[in-house]
Amino acid sequence: MHDGTHLFVRLRDTARDYWSSLKAERGAERAINWIGRLALVNFAGFALLTNYFGGDALNGFEASGRFFLKMGMRPPVEVSAGLYRFMYWYAIVLIVHVAAACLIGLARSRKDTAATGWSPSR
Repeated sequence: MHDGTHLFVRLRDTARDYWSSLKAERGAERAINWIGRLALVNFAGFALLTNYFGGDALNGFEASGRFFLKMGMRPPVEVSAGLYRFMYWYAIVLIVHVAAACLIGLARSRKDTAATGWSPSR
């Protein structure tokens, strides 16, 4: 029969190992978590601004020195050159940021899968 102390010692040691490994990776994990959170905030901000101004510059165009934002089937909205450039670079930064967050998430999920041995195909 087991007296239960062996189980307690194993649980304590497992928890200690877990927390020490967590402390070692804490800085990288925080950075990864913040990149993901900022990507979500960035995306939400872009969606709000695009809806407010009536479109984005990647779908918009410039004609005869006039700048237009466009979204879907809505008619183009004329805006200043500064707003057009801002919306253009915001869209580019958003694409890069979301792509980086997705790649980090993919790498993280593969790391977790390798560590646990679990995969959805099993």
